Amino acid sequence: MKTQDSTTARRPGPIGSAARMALVLLALLHGATGPALGQSDEANKQTEAPRALADESWVGRKVVLRGPDAQVKVDKRVVATGQVFRVYRVDRGVGDWLWVVADDVAGWAVKDRVVPVEQAWDESNRAIENDPNAAWAYSWRGALAAERRDWDRALADFDAAIRLGQADAATFGNRGLAWACKRQFAAAIADFDEVLRRDPNDARAYEDRADAWLALNDYERALADFDAAVRLQPGNARARCGRGIAKLRKQDPSALDDLDAAIRLDRRCALAYVHRAGVWASRNERDRALADFDEAIRLNPWLATARDHRGRFWIASGDPRRALVDFEEAVRLDPNQASAHRNRGVALCAVKSYSRALADFNEAIRLDPGDPEAYAGRAWLWATCPDQKFRDARRAVESATRACELGRWSCAHCLDVLAAAQAEAGDFVAAAESEARAMATARVGDPDRAAYLNRLSLYQGKKTYRDGPRRGPEEPIASAPARRPTGAR
Repeated sequence: MKTQDSTTARRPGPIGSAARMALVLLALLHGATGPALGQSDEANKQTEAPRALADESWVGRKVVLRGPDAQVKVDKRVVATGQVFRVYRVDRGVGDWLWVVADDVAGWAVKDRVVPVEQAWDESNRAIENDPNAAWAYSWRGALAAERRDWDRALADFDAAIRLGQADAATFGNRGLAWACKRQFAAAIADFDEVLRRDPNDARAYEDRADAWLALNDYERALADFDAAVRLQPGNARARCGRGIAKLRKQDPSALDDLDAAIRLDRRCALAYVHRAGVWASRNERDRALADFDEAIRLNPWLATARDHRGRFWIASGDPRRALVDFEEAVRLDPNQASAHRNRGVALCAVKSYSRALADFNEAIRLDPGDPEAYAGRAWLWATCPDQKFRDARRAVESATRACELGRWSCAHCLDVLAAAQAEAGDFVAAAESEARAMATARVGDPDRAAYLNRLSLYQGKKTYRDGPRRGPEEPIASAPARRPTGAR
């Protein structure tokens, strides 16, 4: 069966959905001001200082910037401020400086202007206890709740912030992202519309709305919004990366141009390397694909998405044991990433570790109840497992039907799984009909069409299918730019 990335797997039909977008939250941070940040060339000099100046106590910690005026710098250039809520990891510390890394930015910040995430949560709670009408504190806590993936808490806090007067574009944008993560894309788009009504030149809002359109398979509107973001910020690597992925969905050959441009604009844009690696993989250029995956992981060792995608590459290459290594690391880095659990389940099936595979599919569904591929993976195991004790025809049909519903009955892979489940249940007429529908739904050039035809012949002959090595639908490994679970964008 197929592995998919966190965004592809959730979109209905062949491209999946962005329900589990990992976020960049635009909340304004308020609180202690701390000392002004010095010139980062001073920090660069510190990197050349004796090793005794190194401070390892912060390394690996998740932090946020304290205050909207806090800065992250490279040389003398400001690359990020606390005006945009990001969760960073500390890569190294030297003297009073920390090198902090998010998915899209990295640079030096002064220690006094960062705060560990768990401490920020406590500070926001205390602020609300001291002043229940402190709108900014609700906005801050909402962003932190979203970083924890507590979407209901985040939405409640953003609602409170808006009700109490924090009705700024940032809070609407944050609420839109939280709605998107709950797969409430109409509500998300409404909030992004509000952001753009207030500021028609907000490139980030165009990006976020484009991701919502991608989740709804509306590629034309997604491309229009990414185009607007690029027009407003030609040097925006994230917008170029997003537009490249939207073009990939439309099989536009110029997609690679945008991914290349994203990397030229920002050599540290790890996600652009991940998605470009997917393009190389889809072209069977293995060496280039692996080089880009490796570079993405070198640039951001904490990026679970990179490990997840490379694991999918190994699955597609017929090497489930290497895939397992990457999926295990992806789960370690981000235990809440549903796609890593689902894809690990696929790899575990390939090495015949069925109990663990079923546990992973169930966990993926718990983390993302809207993921059709997790339901399909579980149904495939219950329908086709060579070990009889794991087969369960009734559950297989139920789970496969749910996958098809989530895929809007336009996902060839889900229909193929439903056919196998119906055959296991002894309903060969329905199985043949579902398999024929899978063949009719499959995209032109889908290499799985031959497998569909083979299974159709089995069901017409009233035979069930037993699983062997199966790669699933061949789609580009690249996906829409993931909204990171760390809150960084």
